[in-house]
Amino acid sequence: MQVGELTYLRGVFDDSCYEKLVKMGGVRTHQLPRISPERAEMLKADESKFDELSKEMKMPPEALRLSLWLETGAFEALEKGYLRSLCLAIYRTGKELRSEGGHGDQVSVDQLQKNKLLEAFVFKFKYPSKGEVAVELEGDGKSKLSATSIAQSAF
Repeated sequence: MQVGELTYLRGVFDDSCYEKLVKMGGVRTHQLPRISPERAEMLKADESKFDELSKEMKMPPEALRLSLWLETGAFEALEKGYLRSLCLAIYRTGKELRSEGGHGDQVSVDQLQKNKLLEAFVFKFKYPSKGEVAVELEGDGKSKLSATSIAQSAF
């Protein structure tokens, strides 16, 4: 399971933010769009380009930032064999609380204290041979899923 699929299944971003892929065995998955190295460098050099690229790619800045972080941080570390674990944490936010009955933009202290971790997924990586990555996925400390794949499809 990938970061994109997990965020899709949990409704983190709008459906239009995802590319639908069909993998081996006809399994349909969702992933956040890849960002070209040129665009990634442009965004790293000029933070103000996020809004422009966000509109062009028709995805919210938060989804674009996650894609950029995966592309320029996690994938690079994965390819070089540096990445040992990655945690995807999904929180309930103050924004969600406002939409559930807060008054205008005001959120009480009690509501802010309700910001809490809903789920956490930990990807653990090992490198059995060159070009391969063994991935173990833990969800909520209970379930585990293991697989060996090529580097960038591990997420």
